[in-house]
Amino acid sequence: MGTEEKFRKLKHTVYLSGLAVILYGLWGIIKIFMSAVTGEDAFGLEYIDFDEEYMFFEKLVFYAAVVAVTLAILVFHYYVGRNAMMVGRYNSKKRIFLIPAILMTIYYIVCIPETITDMISDLENFDTELVSFLIDIGFIVLMVEMIVSIFRIRYFENKLRSKGN
Repeated sequence: MGTEEKFRKLKHTVYLSGLAVILYGLWGIIKIFMSAVTGEDAFGLEYIDFDEEYMFFEKLVFYAAVVAVTLAILVFHYYVGRNAMMVGRYNSKKRIFLIPAILMTIYYIVCIPETITDMISDLENFDTELVSFLIDIGFIVLMVEMIVSIFRIRYFENKLRSKGN
């Protein structure tokens, strides 16, 4: 496989990885929404001591904060994914999004022990936790592949530029 073919393949990989990052952000939103709808205590409400007099207001503020964090997660995934898609499709030179992409990857890697602990401690929901764990592992692999491919694209850009001169 020649340099130009490898270059095009890498760009396609980065484009698809960016799309997958956006879809993973949507998956996170769906997961949070489904936890709220099914009545699971996904937000830790059982551990919060609300004041009886102001309970409605406190819960309103709490849920507003949950919505704000959820939207922030979606925007974060969209930012990383969209910029990766731009690199893959439109020859964008912007690479500053790699910083949040690397931080996101590190975050998911650090969360693996917690996911394993949840899986072991909650045998009633083992299947759900296992699926979540496998999806997280797949996402980590996807992010590492995307980041490495972006660096390789830079290498091939330089190689093709020097070859053209």
